[in-house]
Amino acid sequence: MRIAIYFIICSFLSKASSAQLDPIETDRPDQTESPFIVPPKYFQFEFGINMEKDRKTGVNTTTFVLPTGLLKYGINNNVELRVEFQSLTSKQKLNLINKRSTSLEPVEVGLKARLWEEKGIIPKTSFIIHTTVPAFASKTYKKFSSAPNFRFTMQNSLSDRVAVGYNAGMEWNGEDLKPSYTYTIAPGFTFNSHWAAYIELFGFINRGEAPEHSVDGGLYYFPGNNIKLDISAGYGLTKIAPDFYIALGCSFRLKP
Repeated sequence: MRIAIYFIICSFLSKASSAQLDPIETDRPDQTESPFIVPPKYFQFEFGINMEKDRKTGVNTTTFVLPTGLLKYGINNNVELRVEFQSLTSKQKLNLINKRSTSLEPVEVGLKARLWEEKGIIPKTSFIIHTTVPAFASKTYKKFSSAPNFRFTMQNSLSDRVAVGYNAGMEWNGEDLKPSYTYTIAPGFTFNSHWAAYIELFGFINRGEAPEHSVDGGLYYFPGNNIKLDISAGYGLTKIAPDFYIALGCSFRLKP
């Protein structure tokens, strides 16, 4: 039922969306955040639903993210404000024991700032910084302090139809001072005004622990310049990474 309502809303918005802007740029569904800024005085909404499978130490875990959301507002041509959240429903099975839980991960607030435009081999670059708000989370995920994260988002255009996006950053868990390093690289391919796709390698590296590396890929459809639909799937390359996931998403922007 949630999925049906989700796509009915997206279908309605695709018909209502008519502003003459460049096609919408989003930070989903890949892990590579875009260096593009939401146009000034526009709101942008990026929603998704995910299903993830993971098997570790004999525990079979299925996690549904319903939804994952990112809300943005363009302050000017150089800065956007951001609020990110996701609700998780986890099902665990160990032998004949089944457990189920639903929780809200800590809400994150932050901004994205444009640094410089692409020039030759110098990539288009922006900087994203977030921090969690401990009060806005389920008891399971509440921390004693906020958990900041940041990343540099970069993109090089190889042609009119091919571009490579990549990120590098750090994040903290709110419990200690040990950071986790994150990286992504995602070639993107534009087929025409309505269809595009990507492939991606991404991961997390923690000092003294096994690295987490994964690959994924996805397909985009643009019904109009202000809306984007997506489908994606990923696969874990290392033991610590989730086994696989699939996701559907809808993103749109509007001006009040």
